[in-house]
This record gives sequence, C-alpha cells and structure tokens, in this order.
Amino acid sequence: SGLPIVAIMGEHELPLEWADVVLTAAGPLEWLGHIRAAEFVITDSFHGCIFAIRHQRELFAYSSDWRSMRLTALLAQFGLENRLSNTEGDLPGFTTISRAEWNRVAEVVDNERKIGLGFLRDALSLNAGCVTNHHP
Repeated sequence: SGLPIVAIMGEHELPLEWADVVLTAAGPLEWLGHIRAAEFVITDSFHGCIFAIRHQRELFAYSSDWRSMRLTALLAQFGLENRLSNTEGDLPGFTTISRAEWNRVAEVVDNERKIGLGFLRDALSLNAGCVTNHHP
C-alpha cells in the first residue's frame, strides 16, 4: 500500500532487510508514538498487542515461545484470535485477515475497565481501615 515499514527492535537483534526504517533505541514515548501512527502493527510483544488494541490499530501477532499463551489469551478475550500465528514464517497470512470489529472490541475494553476499577475500589476500601496517620 506504499506505507513505510518501521521495525522497532532490541539492540542485539539482527537487522530486518524488509524494513524501510529500523529503530533500535526507541524509548517508550517514541515506541508508543509509532503504534499510534501505524495503520497496521505486526508484533511478537504482549504490550505491542495491548497498545495496538488500545489505539484500534489492525494487528497481527506471532510467537512460538512462552509468550504464545499470553498472546492467545489476550487476543481471544477481544475476539482477535485469528490475528495470531505460532511462527514468524506465517507472516504472509496477515494479508488475508479481515478488519477488526473495533466497536465490539471497545465494548470488551469498557467492560474490562469497569471490572478492574471495581476490583481496585473494593481493594482500597478494604485497606482503608488499615491506614493510620502517625504524626510526631
């Protein structure tokens, strides 16, 4: 589609020949900025998936190691399990997936946010009785 391909990787990883831009020292804000600006995110990172979902960016994830269980559970939670491959070699498969149903994904995000806030509210109210002020 004529879009530049930006690869963000660790300093000790081998360079990617297919990337137009390779960044090896991206800080958190720069990394997040690239996800926000992306039309499509391909990642083997749990946090890459989280932020792609948060910013409603089309995504495809791959993993063949211990991360695959986390990525599988995460993507299934949002109905995006068809976005995961167990090997980097399957990356061409991402071109055949349909666009995500972001309205439905947003509903899941809102529901999970309510559950999380409820948990925190309950936990903080339980601990509120344990907090005492000691002034000298």
